[in-house]
Amino acid sequence: MRPANALLLALLVASCAQPCEVPRRDTAYLLWSLSIEQATRDDGRSVAPGFDLDGLVTARPRFDGSCVDANEDHEYRGVRGIDNATAHLAGLAQLLAPEPIELEVARKVVSGQLVLLLDVRWGEDGGMPSMRIVRGEPVSGAIETIGERPRIGQAFRVVEVMADVPVVVRRRCAERRDELTAIVPAFTPVGDGVVRALPLEHAEVTHVGISTDGLTLRDGWLGGSWTVDDVADWVADVAPAIGRDQASVALSGVADLDPDPSDPITCRRLSFALRFEAVTAELVD
Repeated sequence: MRPANALLLALLVASCAQPCEVPRRDTAYLLWSLSIEQATRDDGRSVAPGFDLDGLVTARPRFDGSCVDANEDHEYRGVRGIDNATAHLAGLAQLLAPEPIELEVARKVVSGQLVLLLDVRWGEDGGMPSMRIVRGEPVSGAIETIGERPRIGQAFRVVEVMADVPVVVRRRCAERRDELTAIVPAFTPVGDGVVRALPLEHAEVTHVGISTDGLTLRDGWLGGSWTVDDVADWVADVAPAIGRDQASVALSGVADLDPDPSDPITCRRLSFALRFEAVTAELVD
């Protein structure tokens, strides 16, 4: 090989080996839509998006009230141990809900009943970031919209800081994005009112994950759980013909967290992972 060609090849290899660049800027995101996705099948496995909430490789329970003996792994992108029992109830939730959760949540955001912001702050020189979970209110007094979506770049005043935690970053060079995940003190997404489409006012969010290209949010998830009792109450409310007792029995068959001390093979909570959409915003402390 000629020296000139060898040098060119070396420069080409070196340039390809450079780490990808994803802009890292302090950014606040206003959540404006929440949704729940159904679990899918892949090579005989039950695949669901979400988080490992309990540090255990759990699996989808059989419909017999047991949350220990199981027959199907939850997986997401090949990762075992994902907890998202509610993904198996997504079809039922869509059937029972008075209206799609996306529409109801968007309306509550615009009305000011659900104003939740994620405030991502990078350290000096793009170092280790932190994330604040904030309830806010629009500085202008009302949330402006373009269609159903809140306008980008609106200013919000901080009403309550519910969490301020470090973030784990995973860079995906091939997709030119950063994945940020954080474990947070449990909080409920809804600050005021009731959500008929899902019992969000009783949900306990403990994990937050976002994917960003440095400019916009590409993907976002809230992970956590709610009690079997709270979901059974919701089912009985939106579908009285089913009845609370019948709903509780059915839900206990897919519950996967919080074993009952008096009956360890029965779990009292159902895990969830809710996908969210968000627009960038400004926060005023």
